[in-house]
Amino acid sequence: MQYSAIGKRVAALKQHLSTLLLCILTIGMVSVVMAEAEVHELEDATLRTVMPSAAHFERDKNGLFVIAYNRNKEIIGRIGLTTDVTDIVGYSGLPIVTLVGIDSVGVIQGAKIIEHSEPILLLGIPEQKIFDFLIPYTGKHINDQISIGQSSEPAAVEFDSISGATVTALMINEAIQQTAIEIGIESGLVTYSDQNIGKFITEERPWSWQTMVDKGAIGTLQVPGLDPKIDEPLLKLWYTIIDAPQMGRTLLGDTAYEWNINRLKENEHLVIFLGIGSMSFKGTGFARSGIFERIRIVQGYETTIFRDVDYTNLARIMLEGAPEFREAGLFIAREGKIDPGKAFEVSFIVSQQQKQKSFNREFSSVNSTLKLPESVYRVTEVKAGKNGTHEYWKMQWQQRQTDVIASIIFYLLVGLIFVFRRQILGTNSRENTVQTIVLLASCALFGFYFMAQLSVVQLVVWLRLFFGTIDISVLLMEPVLFVTWIAAAILILAFGKGAYCGWLCPYGALTELIFKVGRMLRLPVIDPSDQVEKSLDTVKYTLLIAIILTTFLFPKWGAYFADIEPFKYTFLVTPWSQSLLIFIWWSILIIASIIMFRPFCRYICPLGGGLALLGALSRFNIKRHPLCAKCKICARDCDVHAIDSKGHINKIECTLCMRCINNYQDQTRCPELLCAAKKHPSKLRHTDERV
Repeated sequence: MQYSAIGKRVAALKQHLSTLLLCILTIGMVSVVMAEAEVHELEDATLRTVMPSAAHFERDKNGLFVIAYNRNKEIIGRIGLTTDVTDIVGYSGLPIVTLVGIDSVGVIQGAKIIEHSEPILLLGIPEQKIFDFLIPYTGKHINDQISIGQSSEPAAVEFDSISGATVTALMINEAIQQTAIEIGIESGLVTYSDQNIGKFITEERPWSWQTMVDKGAIGTLQVPGLDPKIDEPLLKLWYTIIDAPQMGRTLLGDTAYEWNINRLKENEHLVIFLGIGSMSFKGTGFARSGIFERIRIVQGYETTIFRDVDYTNLARIMLEGAPEFREAGLFIAREGKIDPGKAFEVSFIVSQQQKQKSFNREFSSVNSTLKLPESVYRVTEVKAGKNGTHEYWKMQWQQRQTDVIASIIFYLLVGLIFVFRRQILGTNSRENTVQTIVLLASCALFGFYFMAQLSVVQLVVWLRLFFGTIDISVLLMEPVLFVTWIAAAILILAFGKGAYCGWLCPYGALTELIFKVGRMLRLPVIDPSDQVEKSLDTVKYTLLIAIILTTFLFPKWGAYFADIEPFKYTFLVTPWSQSLLIFIWWSILIIASIIMFRPFCRYICPLGGGLALLGALSRFNIKRHPLCAKCKICARDCDVHAIDSKGHINKIECTLCMRCINNYQDQTRCPELLCAAKKHPSKLRHTDERV
């Protein structure tokens, strides 16, 4: 069997795909080891930025913190790196390495980011904004309750988020506060001890709902409605620890209580949440990310964030005298973070979308405190606890339901266009009209409004998920982007790379629309020859591999290397606000797009190279007539030169413009059908043949 040149290229691409994946896997494993083994050696000048009054520095005996001395050789504070204390990572899957200095009385003297690889920042947010975000930490005490966004706690210190990078701000805040507390413990400013010793009181007779309420064994929390004129809250939540049988048996039933209590390990407890109202306490991300982002328990310096492995869904609980609960959930609090002998706080995260920009949200928390009465849990030995109360928690990006629904509807409509292409795109003129509408919607909606342009940097984040260096919740922080990735993957596997690159990519849509404007103005067209086209085919794949390898081995440089993509300074920031080199590069691509069809997409785009690898797995093929080997009509219509001299279509480069599909069934244009009509009019192929 003889393969065409196009067929050989497709086969070669598939053959080398496994080699590429093996190479990426090896580099990924090496990068993980390098990340774990990385040690930051800090110079005195760097240390002095977070402890300006220090004369010299020494490592403490444990090697964890740096001790700062004044000129009289007196200890004036300690300095620590967040990465030495916590494993919190940013959107990139890598930590935001931050230096924190605390003086001898617990006041933060400074905080400085040493290293980060945040694509959220490198894709449009100026670095200076994240540096400026750290300024207000100076002068705050380690016992201050620092909240990103609004907090219902009167004593909380509220910090403004980083516009467009709220999640990054939350993670930096969490890491700084954890580091500050650990320094406080090391300095003796915070006293750490184990839990109090106590026991749950056992009563054989189950309590009624009213008994539990009367004894103060159940806490309540209310999320007020958006309209202050309406008294009905969005959510009313009841919660408690139900290890005690008189409560657990009532709420779960005997069988379920016995099963759940027997699977607890040491220092684990059963926590129940019961809710009514239009808002769910479960949040919207737990089904995908496994994290219940709305609820958490804060007790002193410990924060409990629940995951799906901690959760059991409960059927509707019907108790005499109790409200009619809409939902109920049972969670296991693990790792001994909750001491049932002390008061604990349930923090419920609420977000409201800002009207100015759809991708920004304002976060606030509604808090409620419960201490189990002695009729439920009795402390037999009190130990010295941590001094002070410190709320730290990190918020998860709330689901933008309207945006996500709009995105799903849009992608479904485009999918239907592909499925029913014969009926919807029957002629080239109709196809041009429909595609122009889709391109305009893609550019305006997902480019400038949602700012949900896919990028090779995000592709690297997916690879980090594969290597296990990040949790999927990192990707779910940008819901429209996540939906776009899933939709793109499905459409590419079904119809090839062109389903996204040719129709849905905001930047590709913009450059094609610019090209159409150039045709309206009757400007000249530069169309490289097939030989030049073939020689440039490998550029995007070379760039793809180079960016992936560089990003894994040298994350920051890899992210800057990805600036070859013009996406961020097209949709996220103005190109003239960037460096002169970037502005020149962006201008060249835009000007070239007026006289050349999609120059960046065809020859340079590393994301397109990655999607082409996925598109190579698609089983979708465009049918050809025998005369297609001689006819040049479709080849002349193909703007990306995806049809060779023998009529074979290279689906790896095809942008799915549908013109050859329309020509295939056009009785007035296709030579095969015209010949058939002349020779055998009665046997003319029907125009409804599937292609």
